[in-house]
Amino acid sequence: MTKDSRKAPNPLSEEQREILFAVAHSAKEYDLLTPWARKVLYQAGRFDEWFLNRFSVVADTLQEFHDQTDEDELKGNLPCMVERVRSADPGPAGTTQGDIARLKQLVESDLASGPDRLVLAELLERAGQVAEAQGIATTLAEEFPENRTVHLLIQRLKT
Repeated sequence: MTKDSRKAPNPLSEEQREILFAVAHSAKEYDLLTPWARKVLYQAGRFDEWFLNRFSVVADTLQEFHDQTDEDELKGNLPCMVERVRSADPGPAGTTQGDIARLKQLVESDLASGPDRLVLAELLERAGQVAEAQGIATTLAEEFPENRTVHLLIQRLKT
């Protein structure tokens, strides 16, 4: 089996990353998480990009710490961090939601090509997110007025 070395941007703010370090430290001090789980949290705070399989691990580990700790100062920040990590999770490649999340990150980072945005619009259409797909398709039609595929997509989205 080969390892998946693809990465996605760290979804947490600098302040939230500092909280990860505090959580890892507190978890060690009170023996709440395994050494491996603490390492995952430390690395999540340290690195600007995460391996795709780390998103769910970080979210689950934060939830586990939240459920075990009585430290209100840290505990209050964790639910929104868990939600942010889960919502940014690109999921496994090849799944509609995973691909949508990955392509949205490319668009938000201004790294998506025209074909990437077209694929995103088509995936959004399949996922029932028609309004968002229409917005992307309209922008593509303005940028590529001769593209027949884009115009066919817009027609499908109108029905």
